[in-house]
Amino acid sequence: MESLQLAEIVLKVGVSFCLLIVFHELGHFLVAKRLGIAVERFSIGFGPKIAGFRWGETEYLLAWIPLGGYVKLLGDDPRGEDKDNPRAFLRKPIPHRLAVVAAGPLANFALAVVIFAVVHGVGVPSAQLPELPVIGEVLADSPAMQAGLQKGDRIVALDGRPIEKWEDLVQTIHRSANVPLHLRVQRGGDAFDVRLTPRPGRVVKDLEEVEVGLIGVAPQVEVTFLQYPPHVALYKGVEKTWELTVLTVQSLVKMLQGKISPRHLAGPVGIFQMAGQQARVGILPLISLVGVLSISLGILNLFPIPILDGGHILFFTLEGVLGGPISARKQEIATQVGLFLLMALMLTAFYNDLLRIFTN
Repeated sequence: MESLQLAEIVLKVGVSFCLLIVFHELGHFLVAKRLGIAVERFSIGFGPKIAGFRWGETEYLLAWIPLGGYVKLLGDDPRGEDKDNPRAFLRKPIPHRLAVVAAGPLANFALAVVIFAVVHGVGVPSAQLPELPVIGEVLADSPAMQAGLQKGDRIVALDGRPIEKWEDLVQTIHRSANVPLHLRVQRGGDAFDVRLTPRPGRVVKDLEEVEVGLIGVAPQVEVTFLQYPPHVALYKGVEKTWELTVLTVQSLVKMLQGKISPRHLAGPVGIFQMAGQQARVGILPLISLVGVLSISLGILNLFPIPILDGGHILFFTLEGVLGGPISARKQEIATQVGLFLLMALMLTAFYNDLLRIFTN
């Protein structure tokens, strides 16, 4: 039974990742076709093909390495034999080329809008913090567990001061790393005192990573499901996609500024783990994660790094400004630099994945 459940989870996650790739490449494909550019190959995955077929002028492939995909356009190499073909990619005006390249990331944002619209239409969970400081969860090996705190305990006082709200409790604990605290706890009809010392830990506040005190508890929250009519759900899908896009960009800027640690980056292993966890919870959480990943994929591909869509957009924009294409040699050097940067990013994310596996 466990093997069947694991196989089902792997299948759901695999289909979800394929959905991201298909939509991204479909964006390039459809716009290229619409603008009269010949498409030679549409591949999901890289490397040797698993299966494939030809329909019209295009070969459709499924390959073994599921870490992306690509659309091969006729005449996309300035040194190729087909560069003078009237349906060649590089023969088209710059606005057409920009549209084809930008269509992939835009398709990812469109997919996110659809996903979040569906989620809001079916029912989106809404968690509300309780007014009273009641513990909903105690983490293993935490100061709270060592002090004997349990789920359902209410903190009524801290160092002799009454505590009325969960937020008041959090703020005091965050300010008290390595400082012993005296808590008055109510459990059922009994009240008793405990002493514990918050451990220093790092959390993200206002998109900046700061060190705070932590005791290893989470609040008791009440979750309700909000369901919206189709037109409102579509608006909510657009709104959620925009909010997450802004948040992702701001987080990346903070990471470059050193205000958020790069260890928060997740690679293929970490993403697969997160997707597996969401798949165990249910299909809607998994679909929501796919929406978040679709936004991340769209943003990543807009980075002005050669070999990514953003790099091509940069080259074509410079071509329009300068009145001619960047030399093949300069593009080759820029591509090598871009490949190095992308590999460094992937290695950092993969290292973070391994670190999380072995430290947890």
